[in-house]
Amino acid sequence: MVDICGEKLNEDLVRTTVVSLLEKHALHPKFWMMAPEWPPEARPFYALFIQFDASAAIDERQPDTIAREIDEALQESYHYEYSRRLGQLDGCRLFVIAPQSDSYHTYLTVCTDLGQRLGDIKPAALHAYLGWSQRFTGAFV
Repeated sequence: MVDICGEKLNEDLVRTTVVSLLEKHALHPKFWMMAPEWPPEARPFYALFIQFDASAAIDERQPDTIAREIDEALQESYHYEYSRRLGQLDGCRLFVIAPQSDSYHTYLTVCTDLGQRLGDIKPAALHAYLGWSQRFTGAFV
């Protein structure tokens, strides 16, 4: 579970939500994970960190649509919706990881830097670390 301002998101809800929306939009990323971001002097938000093959054709409207749909779906959770309604959280955003980068290697490196043993690291749909946008190569879209 991740809870930075009362929203109480859990791995199962995030996995179910994101997988469903990726299937709906016929998107097949190489890597994806959600995590909170808390920029200086701004409200925190959740980001979907996602990486596609260089050959993937993505409609330019899809990132905004996906971010909005994820945020709406997560608001089915009372605590997330309440945090959004109170203005404690901003809406979900997408961070597209550069296709040529090794996102899984970056993920493993950050997890070991955070003290996890390499053999204990598993892929996560939701991670509590607040600095992924500084570690992945890519940008918010």
